[in-house]
Amino acid sequence: MIDECDKLRTALIAKSDEYDSKQNENEQLKTKIYELESIIKSLRDTNDFQKRSNDENEINKQELKRKQDDFEQFQKVCWSKKKIFFFEKILIFL
Repeated sequence: MIDECDKLRTALIAKSDEYDSKQNENEQLKTKIYELESIIKSLRDTNDFQKRSNDENEINKQELKRKQDDFEQFQKVCWSKKKIFFFEKILIFL
């Protein structure tokens, strides 16, 4: 009877240790899941920011192109007016 109790006590201690080990492993896995979810959220946020930045960049590039085109047109108009002015001055002297 004592041997049987000792065997059962030993088995109970082993199962209790196994349970504690599994509980510890479970907590570690929960912590790892939390960390991975945080990383995923951070990656999504970074991806969203990058997409917004790329969209803004495209808009800014289009605006810059439009302004460059406007400036070139302005330069052409100014140059034309200068040419006309100088030709008029030359004609006056002729």
